[in-house]
Amino acid sequence: MFRRIVIGLSLVACCALPVQAAELPADKKAAIKELLDTMNLKAMVPQMVMMVQMQMGQMLPAVMMQRIDADKKLSAEEKAKRKAKLQADLPKMGAELREEMGKIDLGGIIEDSIYTIYGKHFEAKEIRDVTAFYRSPTGQKMLKLTPQITAESMQLTSEKIMPKLLERADAVAERLNAKK
Repeated sequence: MFRRIVIGLSLVACCALPVQAAELPADKKAAIKELLDTMNLKAMVPQMVMMVQMQMGQMLPAVMMQRIDADKKLSAEEKAKRKAKLQADLPKMGAELREEMGKIDLGGIIEDSIYTIYGKHFEAKEIRDVTAFYRSPTGQKMLKLTPQITAESMQLTSEKIMPKLLERADAVAERLNAKK
């Protein structure tokens, strides 16, 4: 079952892009390539791949737990047993998932996604303007600091959201318990 989920996630990742980079006009494709070279995308891809792997590793247990909860054929006792087994298997599953994801050309998927997204939202001239900015001292500083800024933003946002989310989760749990 685990392998089917990994294969399914892989297919979704590979097939989710509506417009492929190959369909872009040559001038736009060349402008995006120049931008990616300026941004030094090749050096950033391993970090992006690691982030994708981490996100998938975090999502998979939650998705699998939801699937167990949604299975109407299982009794509450069977669901509890499956959840306990899943919890026990998570470390092994995580290692296998990383191994399976290593077989996917995530770097190629990321690069193709960037071509698709930039190609959708920007004209070739606009992409060249962005490239010019990234070549400037301020643009270089932004490129250098973006991973740190992103990490700090995610951490700070998470720290601010989590107490509010837990408070609301407690309120929902109380309402559900009151209905019983």
